[in-house]
Amino acid sequence: MRGESSTIPQESGIERRSEAEAPRKGEPQDAANQRGNIPPLFKGFLLPSLECFMNIFIYDGTFEGLLSVVFDAYTLRSFPDRLYTAGAVLPLTAVNSHVVLTEAEKVGRVFAGLRKRLSEDGLINFMRVWLSEEEGSDELLFRFMCKVFDAKRSIERDMGDPDVLALVKISVGVRREMEKLMGFVRFQKTRQGVYFAAVEPRYNTVPLLLKHFADRFADQEWIIYDMRRHYGIMHKAGSLEEIFLDEGQVRDGALNAGLLAEGEELLQTLWKQYHVSIAVKERGNLRLQRQFMPKRFWRYLTEKQ
Repeated sequence: MRGESSTIPQESGIERRSEAEAPRKGEPQDAANQRGNIPPLFKGFLLPSLECFMNIFIYDGTFEGLLSVVFDAYTLRSFPDRLYTAGAVLPLTAVNSHVVLTEAEKVGRVFAGLRKRLSEDGLINFMRVWLSEEEGSDELLFRFMCKVFDAKRSIERDMGDPDVLALVKISVGVRREMEKLMGFVRFQKTRQGVYFAAVEPRYNTVPLLLKHFADRFADQEWIIYDMRRHYGIMHKAGSLEEIFLDEGQVRDGALNAGLLAEGEELLQTLWKQYHVSIAVKERGNLRLQRQFMPKRFWRYLTEKQ
């Protein structure tokens, strides 16, 4: 367990001044600078918080790497103000940096600790935030994990904590994106008998769709491909495999005609005609349609092409 001196502030990038650095009653700021060993360049320019002196950790940007960051922080008793991925431009004012090595033992121990302290819903929220790929989500998850390990009781429902509240809000957004995709995925049959669907979700939600479609199409081979992140998941014989395609094979959400199975184009044409025929023009409400079917999904809907 960490002591108070190593507790991470609520807001990353801000480091509290120690008592040695703070001016004493009736003492000039310059004297406080000398006691705190502030470089001469900064004497007279001391801000209320020394945010220019940061402790940073550098990791590989993976989920396993983030868990390794937590392990190293507790092992070294040094908790970073900011996290950076390898190759990122580092701040010139960082006074301490540590490169985190991703190791299976670290990952296993930290994740086992999370499973003991979080409920199933808590773990799901945790994973959704990671898949959101929101800016700063890694630092949010780092602070959340530290609080989970430091707290004597569960904090996952403590909405008074800004990090918990932010985590839940992001998780809800990712869940809504996942639910929309479940209804907007459109498969095309290829010559090899594999069903292919292209998507471009706001968040990295393809991994969250796999169980739904694996249960629904358990005896079929299919691919769901994320056009934004350039990777896909293939389901075959009950197993899942990550795949990568050449950009020329897919255009505007549709496979090249040469890759489609015989009769697939006819089926798509019939589906478009059916979509038009059941529409009641007099009751058309484009605004309501966009509310339930956001326009950013239209590119990959057969009936909208």
